[in-house]
Amino acid sequence: MQSYSVLQQWAHQKKSFEEADVLTVAWGTDTVVDEVLLPTGSVAVTAADQPTGAPIARFCSGPDGRVTITNMHTAPYQLYVFARDGVHGDQWVGRHGGTGSRFLARTVNATGGQTMSVPPIRLDGAGSISGTVVDQATGAPGRTGSTARTGIDILVPAG
Repeated sequence: MQSYSVLQQWAHQKKSFEEADVLTVAWGTDTVVDEVLLPTGSVAVTAADQPTGAPIARFCSGPDGRVTITNMHTAPYQLYVFARDGVHGDQWVGRHGGTGSRFLARTVNATGGQTMSVPPIRLDGAGSISGTVVDQATGAPGRTGSTARTGIDILVPAG
């Protein structure tokens, strides 16, 4: 099993740069900052194939498909898996497998000093989108190198 750490902390016990206290440092003097780390927890997960339930060996881990995410601030999280095995698709972790919607994602609560185990993350197969970009007025295929937009954006609402 592999372990990944996600802790970021700013002065004084703040979870983001925007919230951080500003420190004044005078030229030629020593400035001492006493900091206490916020409590952290861990989440242990296993990645498995949706149809078979078999562990996914290349999921940031060894052959057992397990990984522990450590040093997580005590807070609720929604997990997103970046599948790197060439078979499964990137997806939010839902209640019964992967989901394409953050709104359907499972919420996991990291608790200080504890490791929470979640049920296996059952990943769906990767999909693809293909097509031809055409001129709206003529229906003719788009030109290579044109300034027209030729990509597909998939937007995920914030929050």
